[in-house]
Amino acid sequence: MIDEKSIKDRIRRARVEAGLSQDEAARRLGIKRNAYGQFERGGTILVSQHLRDFAALVGCTPEFLLLGFEPISPDSELMRDVDFRRRRIHDLTEEYEKRLQEKNQTIRDKDALIESLERTVKVQEDLIRMLNKK
Repeated sequence: MIDEKSIKDRIRRARVEAGLSQDEAARRLGIKRNAYGQFERGGTILVSQHLRDFAALVGCTPEFLLLGFEPISPDSELMRDVDFRRRRIHDLTEEYEKRLQEKNQTIRDKDALIESLERTVKVQEDLIRMLNKK
C-alpha cells in the first residue's frame, strides 16, 4: 500500500535536498507556483502528470518518490547473484537427493543381506538341532 503522507514527505525532501524552492521547482516543471504547492501536497492528478519530470529534476526515480526505495533491476548484479545462488541451491538439492537415494538403496541392500544371513543362521541352527537329536 502506498502511503500518501510518505510520498508527500519524499517529494518535499527531494526538492529541499536538490536546493530548490517551490517557486524554482514550479518554474522548471512549467507549472504555476500554487499548482506546484498542490503537487507537493499530493494532488493526485498533478502527481501523476508531473512525477517523472520532478524525479528527473531532483535526481531520483519516480519509483523512489512513490515507494521510498529503488526497485531492483532484473539485470542488476544483485539479481544475477540471486539467480546464480538459486541455480546452485537447485543443483545441490538434486545432488543431495541423488546421494540420499543411493544411501537408501545401500541400506535396503544391507537389510536384504542381513535377512538372508539370518535365514542362513536359522537353517544352520535347525541342522545342528537335528544332528544333536540323532
